[in-house]
Amino acid sequence: MSKKSQHSITPKIQLIINCTLEILRDHGDQGLSMRKVAAKAGMSLGNLQYYFRNKDELLIGLADVYFEKCSDDFNKSIAKHAPQGKTEILEFLVDYGMYYANSESGKVFRELWGVAARNERIKERMYEYYRLYAESVTEIIRPFAKNHNSVANTVSLLIPFFDGYGFSSSPLPADTPMLASFLVNIINTALEGGLE
Repeated sequence: MSKKSQHSITPKIQLIINCTLEILRDHGDQGLSMRKVAAKAGMSLGNLQYYFRNKDELLIGLADVYFEKCSDDFNKSIAKHAPQGKTEILEFLVDYGMYYANSESGKVFRELWGVAARNERIKERMYEYYRLYAESVTEIIRPFAKNHNSVANTVSLLIPFFDGYGFSSSPLPADTPMLASFLVNIINTALEGGLE
């Protein structure tokens, strides 16, 4: 689903990414600095700059690591559950998307979207990730679709729904299992061309 990170994820890189994320959560991208990350990671600024030359590269590294993690998690989960047939596959996609929206990685994505609003390079990375994500979901549901438009419409509904669900699910009146079932029914209708 995503490009491989240009940095192999060594324990040192993971430490840097974890410290970056913690500072980003606590202080936002305006409060994030290379010096703060180096201090939090217990290393010198020069050592940090060996891995990431500047703040932009550090944020791109954070994005790449999480995109790779999301892709790996998705692929492992689909292999573990091995859904068969249209209904099982759609239920898997919906359940996974709704779970992931509220997971730790989903929270990281929300932080990255906040940064992307002010950082063109992160925004480009986010767009590339979502393009690849859409391609993956398209390949999974294409066999069940009436035509190209029904696939495009379904993917264009699902992905933003999952991200938005992560922001707003807590106060919503419908419980997650009921909403998941409802969404599977909508997707079935859309794939059959019933919402065109």
